[in-house]
Amino acid sequence: MAADNSVCVGCFRTLAEIADWRCLSEAEKMRVIAAARGRRAARPGGQLPTADESPGS
Repeated sequence: MAADNSVCVGCFRTLAEIADWRCLSEAEKMRVIAAARGRRAARPGGQLPTADESPGS
């Protein structure tokens, strides 16, 4: 997980998306994948927050 526990550092899915994955339809999985790609694209350089960027650090 990212330092801020928002998304997985490998797939950019949220904890809820990961937990629900096996119950999702193919269409729902495609929506999750699209959202994860959007999260990655929104980060500078496609990088996740580091410990230095976490709240309270």
